[in-house]
Amino acid sequence: MNTPLILEWRFTMHQRIQLTVVIGGAISLKAVSLLVDNNAPKFTVLAVLLFLVVGALICLACTKRGVFKSDNNLYRGLYFRSHCLLKKKISLTDKTKVTVLELNKRQKSAWFSDAKPDHSISYARYDVTLLNDKHTEKELLVSLDTKELAQKTTAFLEQQFGLVEEVYSPDFR
Repeated sequence: MNTPLILEWRFTMHQRIQLTVVIGGAISLKAVSLLVDNNAPKFTVLAVLLFLVVGALICLACTKRGVFKSDNNLYRGLYFRSHCLLKKKISLTDKTKVTVLELNKRQKSAWFSDAKPDHSISYARYDVTLLNDKHTEKELLVSLDTKELAQKTTAFLEQQFGLVEEVYSPDFR
């Protein structure tokens, strides 16, 4: 396996805070209350299992996404530190081109006040997309926060797989 190109966090900071603090905190409080209120061994085992779930949530919140090449195949991976936890093979059949699509998106805030109930945040995403020769079929490889990471990914695909970067312009004729 070649060196993977680990790109960015799987979750946004807002999502990581919710996973670890809100959900993990609630589960931890329940586990502590089980330990304090009950002396039975079955509750101790349940509390330990709940703490393991919190640990798994923290690990999930700290995962990153990336791509790598193995045996001339392209894979999208989910990484914790530098270890690949999950991988998915991406078919390059009839995919000879790559492009970066810049999309403007909005995300509503989970915590809002009465003054701004529809508060949302605008941001740009850069979708690295695989294309066929006529650009009529496209497949999203990875969606990234910065243009620099998108360019780094396209350079990796050009170097490792010989894909050509082009401006997205479908030809339906």
